[in-house]
Amino acid sequence: MISLNETLRLNNEGVALFNADEPSRAAEKLHSSLMGARSLIHRQGINSGNPTDEKCLLQCYEESRKHASCSKDGNGYFLFLRALVFREPEPQASTDEASTQALSVCCAGILFNLAVLHHKYWLKDGSSAYLDDAAVFYRTVLQIIKGNNVGLQQRNPTLLLLAYATHNNLAQIELEKGMVQRVNQRLHYMTGFLHTTKSTLLLTLSEREVEGLLSNVLSAGCLNTAPAA
Repeated sequence: MISLNETLRLNNEGVALFNADEPSRAAEKLHSSLMGARSLIHRQGINSGNPTDEKCLLQCYEESRKHASCSKDGNGYFLFLRALVFREPEPQASTDEASTQALSVCCAGILFNLAVLHHKYWLKDGSSAYLDDAAVFYRTVLQIIKGNNVGLQQRNPTLLLLAYATHNNLAQIELEKGMVQRVNQRLHYMTGFLHTTKSTLLLTLSEREVEGLLSNVLSAGCLNTAPAA
C-alpha cells in the first residue's frame, strides 16, 4: 500500500521531470501520485489528522519558487505555470495520519500540476486536446477547493494559491474558446478574492507572478462582452 511519503515523493519527482521538459514521464509520475493520494483518502476515511502532517501537505515548498514558470499567450494574457512541490513530512512524523481534508488538498495540488503540464504543452504545439484536458483538471481542482471550508481557504497560503492560479489559467482557456462573458465574471471574482486574501496570497507568489496576475485582473474591464440574451 502506497504511503503518504511515497505519494508526495512521486509528485515531486513528476515536477522535476516537468521542469526538465519531459512531459510524458512527468505525467506518469503525477498520475501515480494522484492515485496514491486517492487511495489514502479511501483507506483512512474520516480522520482528525495530525496538525504537523497537515502543515507538510498544505504548505507549498519554497523550492518550487526556484522553478517559477510564467508565460503569456498570444494575446498577452499572463499564465501561472509553476508546478507545486510539496514538503515531505519529517522522518519522525506520523506520515499516514493526515486528515482527509489535508489529503484532498494534496489531490488538488497534484491535479493542478497535471493541468499546468497540459496547458504548457498546448502553448508549444497548439493541440486542442492538451487545452481540453487542462480545463478538466482545473475544474476538478476548483471542485475540491469548494469542498473545503472558507476559513481554511482564507488562512492557508497554498489553498489560496491553488484557487487563484486555477481561476486565472481557466479564464485564459475560456478566452481562447470565445467565452468572453464568463472570463469577465471569473476575473471580477478574482478581483474581490484578491481584496480579501491579498496579504496571505502574496506569501506564495514571486514579484513577477504578482505583476502578471494583477495585469489580468485589471484587464477585466477592457474585454468586450456580448449583451445578455
